[in-house]
Amino acid sequence: MIIRKVFLALVLIVTLAACAPVATSQAVQVPEALQLALGALVLAALTAGFVYLFEKTGLDLRGYAVGISVTLSAFLVAQLQGWINTIPAQYDTTLTIVLQILVVIVGGLGVLRLRANEPARLL
Repeated sequence: MIIRKVFLALVLIVTLAACAPVATSQAVQVPEALQLALGALVLAALTAGFVYLFEKTGLDLRGYAVGISVTLSAFLVAQLQGWINTIPAQYDTTLTIVLQILVVIVGGLGVLRLRANEPARLL
């Protein structure tokens, strides 16, 4: 009987929460390049972690890194978007500039990383 009342209360709360209007500004979205960089960073970290785990314990979970990283990066992008939505609409232009600067920095770090792996060439 108590479980039935708790279940009914939860259904009512979820229904009311789903129907509530959203009062946040969604004018600024996380740039696609930043989403991809975040996904690559999560994939690299999880793969390295699973390799370390395999070396220490012999438990081979390296094949699961891609699936887990896709889920985790989508969660992180959604969290970042939620934080962005809490910023007042008057700062949309500034926020867009900051996000684009982050994209340039991440892209620059990627280029520097690729250039560091190349052998030195004479002109």
